[in-house]
Amino acid sequence: MRFLLFLFISVSFFGFYSCKKSTITPYQPPLVNPDTLTTGWTKNTQVFSESGIIHAGDIFFINPNVGYASTNISSIYKTMDGGNTWLSLANGFSMFNVAVTPNDRSFFMRDNFDSITRSTDGGLNFSNSYAFGSNVSDIYFSDNVTGICTTEQNILTTTNGGDTWNNIGIIPNVESLTNKKSAVIMKGNSAWIGYGKYIYHSNDNLTTWSLDSLPNVISNIGICGISAPSTSVVYASSFTGYLFKSTNGGNTFNFIKKLDLNYNADIYSDLHFVSDTVGFMSLGSRIYKTEDGGNTWNVVVALGITDLIEIHFTDAQHGWAICNDGSILKYN
Repeated sequence: MRFLLFLFISVSFFGFYSCKKSTITPYQPPLVNPDTLTTGWTKNTQVFSESGIIHAGDIFFINPNVGYASTNISSIYKTMDGGNTWLSLANGFSMFNVAVTPNDRSFFMRDNFDSITRSTDGGLNFSNSYAFGSNVSDIYFSDNVTGICTTEQNILTTTNGGDTWNNIGIIPNVESLTNKKSAVIMKGNSAWIGYGKYIYHSNDNLTTWSLDSLPNVISNIGICGISAPSTSVVYASSFTGYLFKSTNGGNTFNFIKKLDLNYNADIYSDLHFVSDTVGFMSLGSRIYKTEDGGNTWNVVVALGITDLIEIHFTDAQHGWAICNDGSILKYN
């Protein structure tokens, strides 16, 4: 009796719970969407030599051939052939913003640091300039000598190529900038600073600043990109794809549209207009292009497994983008 009961239990157990080869699902690797690059775009995945996960910082070109790129893994790279090949210039610098003057003075900013790392000889040597008293946020030069820098609290300017900086005042509503990055752009003697839900501009040699009128379409917009193709036409974008446009130098902005959200784990966005009507905007894993002043946009890049961090164009025919995995896109 015990034997028959044991046999019944054994048959029941193995009958219900044993696996047949025909029912085993073969291992399938995770589905990876392919990259979609429209005509003119190419991807370089062999740029950075660091091991491990790469998180890109910034990319900036001064002409179609000469450009710089940075990572948070502590390297600065330079290209002399339009981004086809890259040379490691320095280690030990974790950079998130890059600015370069037309005569190849380069400036690099890093997280939670109150200094600018710079090179005055095309990247052969680097030095730090400690002068700010609070963590740096963004930097931009309009020519070889005129530049503006923002920290978590202050606006600073230079008129000698970054040799010295003048503190011209506290950023208005500075409490909204804490632990956030500002966006700075210049056009001649005019400049715009965007952060949080505010945009301020100056058009008198950077000494007087005015609050621009920005539509309150959502609370805490999160302005992260500003592009000024001219002193009258200015564009601004948010982390989540909201686009604004001014045709009076930034005094008033109009809400244009909200681009689709296509991103992975993190949200990144950047903006660059090469004329009053032609521009590019990155959002997550996509790059969009407009040719009618921001009214309509077409996807020109769609990445499968990474996000875009920064885009930069020297003109309508030459552009670059740096991705969160360290790869670099080139448009030519």
